[in-house]
Amino acid sequence: MISWSTRRRLLYGSIILLPVLLALFFAGLSVVRSRGTCTDGIQNGGEAGIDCGGSCTKRCELEVVKPTVLWSRIFPVSGDVYTAVAYVDNQNRNLENKQARYMFRIYDDKSRLISSKEGVTTLLAGKRVSVFEFGLIIKNGIPKKADFEFVSLGPWTKPTTPANTVSITNSVLLSTTTTPRIEGAVRNTGTSTITNLELSAFVLDNKENVVGASRTFVDSLAPKQESYFSFTWPRPFALGTENCPIPLDVLLAVDTSASLYSTTTDTGALIQESVREFLSRLGPEDRVSLFMFKDTTDRLATFAPASTSLSLVSQLMIATSTKKEETNLAKVFEILALEKATARPEARTVAVVLTDGLATLPRKTGSTTYTLEQTIASAVALGTTTSLYMVSAGPRIETNLLSAISGDRTLQLSTKNTLVPIYTTENKRLCQRQPVSVQVNYR
Repeated sequence: MISWSTRRRLLYGSIILLPVLLALFFAGLSVVRSRGTCTDGIQNGGEAGIDCGGSCTKRCELEVVKPTVLWSRIFPVSGDVYTAVAYVDNQNRNLENKQARYMFRIYDDKSRLISSKEGVTTLLAGKRVSVFEFGLIIKNGIPKKADFEFVSLGPWTKPTTPANTVSITNSVLLSTTTTPRIEGAVRNTGTSTITNLELSAFVLDNKENVVGASRTFVDSLAPKQESYFSFTWPRPFALGTENCPIPLDVLLAVDTSASLYSTTTDTGALIQESVREFLSRLGPEDRVSLFMFKDTTDRLATFAPASTSLSLVSQLMIATSTKKEETNLAKVFEILALEKATARPEARTVAVVLTDGLATLPRKTGSTTYTLEQTIASAVALGTTTSLYMVSAGPRIETNLLSAISGDRTLQLSTKNTLVPIYTTENKRLCQRQPVSVQVNYR
């Protein structure tokens, strides 16, 4: 028989344990009910929709931002073999999709569908990912464009494993004219070993269009471990040609003889304005040699920055004397030719001569007659190695002589902008478009 003291101790113990047992019971019941509601086909238990949201792992569609296709491309590999690539942005920072089914559609230059390819990929939470389809054999046309879309998406869920944390360092595009390549290293900055790490590389042109893509994998990367990688393309990227700037070495000579003086038109002021406007258009890589001439030629600057010559323009003063002056054009061309010999090999040399063409020197030996042939011969010698522009100015102009020297490069000074087209024409050249940047991503 249990004594009264024993029964009393049991009673007190039951009173103490009962609340604990009840709390454990209801907690377990809550877990069971919570798990059951996420698969029972009914919106209940705090769910935002049927079996989604709330305490459920699966997210409802209204809670999800649709993935964005940033771009899609088709790249030739060899013969009839191509690679299709798309770049996709998943803006859902805490949601991933492991069953994203997609479709590539390939079109020719007449927008005819010539191939398609389906596949499945994983959209990582809050990341941009690349989707590759290698080895596409297309024989019924030449691919021009690739469209990419998701045809169905599996359930959006919270990630069950932490995201990979790595750091990447990479080179610019190397060996661009032979076998282009990108070299670099990837380092695991996390605390867990990463397996099957995917690296993708993109090559971009100057308009940020992707012109090349490649992918590789790192099988395993332990914490703090570094692995080196290299992406290589078999041939240079054929991007066509474009206008690109070229530095100019300008030989600028201004006739300051009295024959350009006019009582009705301020030719000297117009010459200075046009020279200033021309020099102000030159870039930091351009250089100018500045001359003024009459019977002799004076050098004011030797292949100096345009800013230096700008400060000297005020010295280009036309003589206002009524005394007859001589003008030696042949000597000007000879001096410009000697100056050209010291120009930079990587620059394009342009000679600009502002004059009325009323030359009086040199004269034939023992004669007072001007030697036109020597002037033209000196100009031709300069023009064989230099783009020579003759710019007519003044009240009286020897048009035939100037046209004979520079042909369609003969201009007439009429406004301060007359010389500007010389710069816009000469500082451009056709050159091969080159890739300008690279991107290396991981997932």
